[in-house]
Amino acid sequence: MHTVVDFTLKHGRKLREEAEYRRMTKVDLDSKFSYLVGLRAGNAKAGELAPVLKRLDAVSNIADVVVQLELPHASFEQI
Repeated sequence: MHTVVDFTLKHGRKLREEAEYRRMTKVDLDSKFSYLVGLRAGNAKAGELAPVLKRLDAVSNIADVVVQLELPHASFEQI
């Protein structure tokens, strides 16, 4: 996938960056989700949340999902 980002700064200077990325597979996305959520919430919680979030379009009451997303406060020092 070809991606282009253009910026125009306040004083008129223009910046452009182009990059070529491959699309992430389902396995890539699942792995990235597990890793990143696992850092913050722990691997067990990441495993619980993944199937819930994948079915988000079928949830009748979003409040039931939001309750599961609540995590205790954390700081960078704890990670």
